[in-house]
Amino acid sequence: MPSHNSPRKEMRKSKKRRLSNRHYAATTRNLIKKLKNTKDKKEAADLYPKVSSEIDKLAKRNIIHDKKAANLKSKLTKLVNGLQKSKPETKPESKSKSKPESKPENKPENKPA
Repeated sequence: MPSHNSPRKEMRKSKKRRLSNRHYAATTRNLIKKLKNTKDKKEAADLYPKVSSEIDKLAKRNIIHDKKAANLKSKLTKLVNGLQKSKPETKPESKSKSKPESKPENKPENKPA
């Protein structure tokens, strides 16, 4: 423990900053998980700008590196755009009443003695 006042104050400040940074990082991670687990196109498109701005805030505060923020945003953009291109699920086709294909019989092989 420091004996002077200035380092003590600096320790108090750094503890507050660390807790604040952890809060912002955890909140952003939760938003990213929520976006990744979203299957609805419209919901993902609505959620993406909020997540993107939170990532930018982390980079601005130097909680994460600028390039990491860019990589995260790029991956999330691809994810959201991929959802928009996906086709809606269709009903499975009805089964026809034809006979199932017969399996070939297992015949023992002739092995030379």
